[in-house]
Parts: sequence; C-alpha cells; structure tokens
Amino acid sequence: MTDYYSDNLDWDTVYRAFHDPAGVAENITSLLGNIDDPVVFCGFPEVAAELSRSFEIVHVDNSPTVIASSQARYPGVAHIVLSEISEFLRSSNAKHVVISGRLSAFWKTSENLRTVADAILAFPRESVLIDFFDEGQVFPGQVVNFSSPQGCGAWECLDVEPSTTQEPMITTVALKIDYSLGATNASYVAKRSYFDSSSLRRWTEEAFSEYEMSLLEGVVPNDPSFSIKMVPRR
Repeated sequence: MTDYYSDNLDWDTVYRAFHDPAGVAENITSLLGNIDDPVVFCGFPEVAAELSRSFEIVHVDNSPTVIASSQARYPGVAHIVLSEISEFLRSSNAKHVVISGRLSAFWKTSENLRTVADAILAFPRESVLIDFFDEGQVFPGQVVNFSSPQGCGAWECLDVEPSTTQEPMITTVALKIDYSLGATNASYVAKRSYFDSSSLRRWTEEAFSEYEMSLLEGVVPNDPSFSIKMVPRR
C-alpha cells in the first residue's frame, strides 16, 4: 500500500481550502492563553504564520520542501527550523510545545509515542498541546467529503485495524484520499494512526506523571480528532 504524501503537492493550498488554518490558530491561541515565551510549533505552516500574530513561534518541520516554502511565504514566523520534532525537543528547553496537524497520525507504535514523550520530558515544560485522530469517529466504508470555492476532496475509510497488543491502543486506518483544487490534484492511499481517547489518557497520565492532563476537542475545526493538553502539577 503506497502512501503518496508528497512534497510535490502544495499542502498549503489543501490546508487553506479544507482545514481552516485561521480557525486552527484561533483554537490553539485560546488554549494557550497569554504566553510571553516562545512556542515550539509543529503543524500546518499557515497556522504557524497565524499564531505569529500572538506568539513568538519556532516552526519545526522535517521536510526541506516545507521549510523552504515557509521561509518564502511566511516571513513573520520568528524561527523556521528543519528537524524532526523529537530530535529538536531533546535539545530545546522551550516551555511551550504544540504538535498539531495530526502529526500523531504517523506515530505507529507505542515506541514512537515513548520517543516523543522522552523528548518532551527532556526539559520542564509549562504547556504541551497535541492533537490525535479519534478512532471512535471512523468506520469502514465511511466517506468524509470536503468542499470549498477552490475545489473538493474526500477521505474514504477502506479498512480499520485495531491493535489490542500495545498500550495505548493504536488503530491503523487505511484511507483513500482525493483532492481536486484546480492545478493541485492528488489521489492516494495511506495508513494513518487513530487513537482511543481513554487508552491514550491512561498512558499519558502514567508517562507524564508530573503533569495534569486535559482531554479536549480537536483543534482542527470539524475534524475527527481530539487533543490533549498538559500543564505541570502545582
């Protein structure tokens, strides 16, 4: 099964048409509150630009193409860094971390989650916000359609493979993804990780025992996702 997720596609165009970067930024801003320190952000590039209106943003992405595009398009972002987010956090003492855009959909094993957790725990953090696809909102045969003045898109759920052998439980979902936006067109099949919120809550409370965790709605509007926010125990 081939995952077409490609640097050849202009993802800013897709995100802007269907996933409301301004709305994502508004939701994140509301959850973060008043912050004077820099915020490490991994997610949609345009969300980083929108957040820069309120915060000093360090935008981290592991794609050279995304980084080059962001540097050209979003000069208002204070820092744009080419790095895998866990590698960056292992050496960054940033107090605030946001991992958005469902990056967690690429964390396929509990070991992947442990790697991210260890990187976050490398330094004290004042707030951590991460969003996850919700396995409770997907089923085989489900089709989610997108439309905008720029074009249309669809996600079709081909298969759902729950895993009960690891904690937290990670469900692998096979999706057929189509986007048609003028000259920007793509059709591909991908496997993404969806999470059980109860299982993830238990795992997070154990892995981050010095933090208080809140289970929240997803930061992407009208998305089959949820978020977790962590702050230090007082």
